Amino acid sequence: MCDCTSPYVRLHQPHPMFTAGNIEWTLGRDRAYLATKDEVLDHFACCLDVIKQRVRVDEYFGCAVESDVETDGIVRVTCRSTDGRPYEPYISRGGAVQSINPRSITLQLSTFMGYFMTHLLMLGKVNDLPLYELDMMDMRAKSNAAFLLALFTLALHNLSLMSECVPNKVFSECGVDVNRW
Repeated sequence: MCDCTSPYVRLHQPHPMFTAGNIEWTLGRDRAYLATKDEVLDHFACCLDVIKQRVRVDEYFGCAVESDVETDGIVRVTCRSTDGRPYEPYISRGGAVQSINPRSITLQLSTFMGYFMTHLLMLGKVNDLPLYELDMMDMRAKSNAAFLLALFTLALHNLSLMSECVPNKVFSECGVDVNRW
């Protein structure tokens, strides 16, 4: 959901499933509640504040990564305005810069990508796995039917690899579980 969404739009799934960094919602509503646009935007602003207390965050909204260079633990990222978005890998060569974008998807939903890929990054395992990636934009333009089959095959492959190298609690605490609604 973005700023350009109409104010009457609500989430299509219960609000606790939409978060970042496993940060709890502060709405005080039943967990089946479908949050409004403003409630979602407020929650993500809160998430950003909490995450900024944990790690350094540099915000480049409306920009695309042009390149990243890692030297001695320091990452220099070059960005440009998003007039078009060329391919950008989900992880930089050195493994210090992660990108959740539709040109290099590793799982079926950006929420899954953000959750699982961040765990792999923080555990130092993101470069160890032979994950498949898919250019969602290009594939959908070529064949929507093939896209769906490829997407779920990709997700099954990548999740099976992830399940062998992350602690079980990463899966059990994921929160994207319909049984928890």
